[in-house]
Parts: sequence; structure tokens; C-alpha cells
Amino acid sequence: MYKRQVINKWDLAQPDLDDIRDRIERKVRQRPPVEVASAQTGEGLHRLIPAALRLHERANLRLSTSRLNRLLRALADERPGPRSGRRQLSLRYLSQTDTGPPALRLIVNDPALMTRDYGYFLENRIRREFGLDGVPIILDVRGRD
Repeated sequence: MYKRQVINKWDLAQPDLDDIRDRIERKVRQRPPVEVASAQTGEGLHRLIPAALRLHERANLRLSTSRLNRLLRALADERPGPRSGRRQLSLRYLSQTDTGPPALRLIVNDPALMTRDYGYFLENRIRREFGLDGVPIILDVRGRD
């Protein structure tokens, strides 16, 4: 469920780690941390369990509703919601409904206006703000009742 990339056979190849991290960041939405190891020599294996435990801890964080909504307002100011005709997506309220992984409920004026790209933008910025690299975020978009 949680993403952590482990590059095995590090003792043989030793590729450019910065290049690999850049490629993974471009291709994987959850921005997983990268660990290198060699099963053959045992190099790097001692880092895997602590890294997995840190990832599990981040996935079970309880996010403050007030911080979520401050971030939501800043994101709406930075990049307003998508439009369809004269209607524009308006972000109203964000709260966490579950952990492991974090499930967030986003209240908007009209859920039909939410695009996949805008949802990814919100997820990635939430992930960056709260240090949730490698953790999936469930974003439940609902209209206001």
C-alpha cells in the first residue's frame, strides 16, 4: 500500500542515484523515498526496516483540520479551481476522515468541476506540506449539502 522504492543489486551497478530519484519523482505520483541495497552483500539492508517504520508512521499521522484548511486556502489562491463555462470549482473545506493511509474529505461547490489534474495538484501539495512522500492520499471530493 505504501510506496518505498528499493534498488537492489547496488553492489553491481551503482547507477547515478540523483538521476534515478528524478525519474521516479516524474513517474510515480506518491513521490516514494528511494533506498539502495544489495541482497548479495547485505549493504544497505540495515536501513530498510527503519525506513519502512518511518513510512508507516507518516501514513498514520493525524493532520490538523486548521492546517489543512489554511493550506487549502493558499492553494486556491495560488491556482484557482478549474472552470466549465461560467462555473468555477470552489474549494470550501478539507478534513481528515481516516488514517493509514490518510483519507481526506474535500467539500467543494460542484464535484463535477474537479479534474484529475487538479486533484493530483492538491494531493501532491498536501503530500509535500505534511511530509507524506510515499504515502497514498485518498481524496474524497463531495459537494456541500
